[in-house]
Amino acid sequence: MPPPKHPLHLATVFDKDHSSPPTSPHPLDLYNSPSPKLPFPSHRFLTSVFSRRRRRLNLSTLVLLCLFLLWLFYDLIHLWVTILSYKLTNTLFDDGWIPCGSLRKQPILFVVDTHNVQVVWEVNCGLQNHDVRVAWGLVADSTGGHQGHGTTSNVNPVVLDDHHQVYKTVIGPLHYTGNYTYTITVSDRDKPAKALRILASHTFAWHPLESVRDHSPIRVVAIADNQFGLKTFTRITRAIATRHPPPDLLLHAGDAVQNYPNLQQWQTDLYAPLTRYNLGQRAPIIYAHGNHDFDPTLEYHYTRHTDDPWFAFSLASNAIRFIVLDSNLDSPEQDAWLRTELASPASTTARFRVVVVHIPPFIEFWDPEPWFDHGESEWGRFVRDRFVPLFEAAAVDLVVSGHQHNYERGEKNGVRYAIVGGAGGQLDLERVAEWSMYDKVVTRFHYVVMEFAKVEDDREGERLGEKWRMKWEMWDLKGKVDEFVVWEGREG
Repeated sequence: MPPPKHPLHLATVFDKDHSSPPTSPHPLDLYNSPSPKLPFPSHRFLTSVFSRRRRRLNLSTLVLLCLFLLWLFYDLIHLWVTILSYKLTNTLFDDGWIPCGSLRKQPILFVVDTHNVQVVWEVNCGLQNHDVRVAWGLVADSTGGHQGHGTTSNVNPVVLDDHHQVYKTVIGPLHYTGNYTYTITVSDRDKPAKALRILASHTFAWHPLESVRDHSPIRVVAIADNQFGLKTFTRITRAIATRHPPPDLLLHAGDAVQNYPNLQQWQTDLYAPLTRYNLGQRAPIIYAHGNHDFDPTLEYHYTRHTDDPWFAFSLASNAIRFIVLDSNLDSPEQDAWLRTELASPASTTARFRVVVVHIPPFIEFWDPEPWFDHGESEWGRFVRDRFVPLFEAAAVDLVVSGHQHNYERGEKNGVRYAIVGGAGGQLDLERVAEWSMYDKVVTRFHYVVMEFAKVEDDREGERLGEKWRMKWEMWDLKGKVDEFVVWEGREG
């Protein structure tokens, strides 16, 4: 019997007599119907789901790990990829895989004198029946309306072998301070109507006159002795290009390669690193030849070549005078030229006189065996014996050298000396002499940034007028290591 009803109980569907006949063709029996069975994943299904999730998780972890390692070792990976590209490019050119008429070496600029710059570049082959010229000119509005432009005559190559044709020409005169553009063009003599083909086009700054529009500093980056140190030199050039504003000039104190006749070294050890980061194409090089890149014929296919192996030039209306000497040539002609130069108005009226010579007059570090047993202590002896007295008498401000593969800075009898031979060659760590004149010694790879600027002299707490100032900074691969400031008039 159904349960008794409470007097106040309202009838519901649950109070129906379940023994009565159904009133619907599809009755719902809430009491007697079996409980519905919900689908439950099988063990195989769960294993498959978890396996897919685990694979996705492992893949994500692997991707994150790879990204982390790429970030951690980016500099190392970038370095080796860059070096591999140097070597591979050189091999492809040597084996003839690159079409003739291709630019093998990007152009590099070399200082000739105050108003002229030499451009050096190389193609692999195939331009004998072509006219090759360099058009140059001032960038619009860079000099306040001055005009200066020109085009060289046809440049003939020096053919070194089937895959090396070197082109050299001088652009100038560059009379005005400003930005100059130069463009290397090629045209086929047999097809005069054919348009010119541009091999390369770049811009560089030149400062023969003091700028009247602004007093932006003239930046000179100094390096030396990168020979057989491609990995380090590539890191050095990258640091120069990424840490600092673009330099106006590069100063190379010699030994760019280990073996002068080796054409591969000129390709991979100098031109490729300098042009990879647009340094050699846009900053003329003040070049002093060393003992490893010395050419007895004085032809100098890949570096500055003129009739004079020693030279001088001025910047900023003669405020800065650079004097470049050759420590390979012990000659009375160079002695006489140096005396004349130091006595010239260009030298005596300059605010700063900077001498560049590969072998320093005062060496302290070298390989002991060749130093003591093979006479290498006598290399460049004339620089100390004959040049130093002239430096002191003329009150030269600074002498920059390489040759010794580390960094030293000091002063002797009023002349400052700096050795900057740390651009890649094996470091010199053993002391072979003691001159008791160097204030700073650093046995690490490095480069130097010099800034010449005309600024307000307020060192005494009052405005004393504008003076020229040289700021010197030495950087290694980790950061700035040494610095000093020199004001005109030999005041430190």
